[in-house]
Amino acid sequence: MRATDVLATDPGRVPVDRWLFEGDLVERWNGAGFHTPAHAAAVMNVSRLLSNWCRATSNHRAFGYGCPFVLARNPDTLVTFDASVVRRDVCEKPRWNDARIEGAPVLAVEVVELDEDPDLLTRLVEVALRTGTGSVWMIDPHEEIVVVHRRGCESQYLNGVMALDGGADLSGFRCPVAEIFE
Repeated sequence: MRATDVLATDPGRVPVDRWLFEGDLVERWNGAGFHTPAHAAAVMNVSRLLSNWCRATSNHRAFGYGCPFVLARNPDTLVTFDASVVRRDVCEKPRWNDARIEGAPVLAVEVVELDEDPDLLTRLVEVALRTGTGSVWMIDPHEEIVVVHRRGCESQYLNGVMALDGGADLSGFRCPVAEIFE
C-alpha cells in the first residue's frame, strides 16, 4: 500500500489513527471512540509549549494532532503524531491543499491513551527514529511521565519534578514536565 492510497481512503468508521509502516496498514482503534480529558489536555499543553517556542525561535514550525508525515517511500511509511516540530526548510508554510509533509519532523510527540497497544507504540518510535526523526516524546498523562527517545541514546524517563529539554534538535527549549500535565 502507498501513502496516497491511505490518504484517499474513505474513512468509514474512523480509527484513532491510520499508520502505514513500510507499506503495511495499521489501524489504531480507541474502544471508546474518543480520547480522555487527560489526553486532550496533555496534547493541548505540549502543543502550546512547542508552538510558543517555535514562534520565539523562528527556525521551526509546530504542528498539532493528526498532521500526516511521509517518512519514507518505496515502501511508504505514513504516520501522524499528537504534536510535532519541523525545521522551516522542510515546511516553510503549509498550504491548505497540502495532504502531507514529505520528510521527518525533528520532534514527534505521542500522548498515550489508557488502552494503548505498547507494541504498536514501540514500533512507531522505532520507525520514526530510523527514518530521520530526531526525537520522540511519549507522554503518559495518566502516570504523568514523559519518556524521551533520541537516536543513538538511552531512553530518558522524566516525571513532574524534572525538566524536559529539547536536546540538540530543539536547542533552547526547556519546560517543567509538570507543565504538560496542568
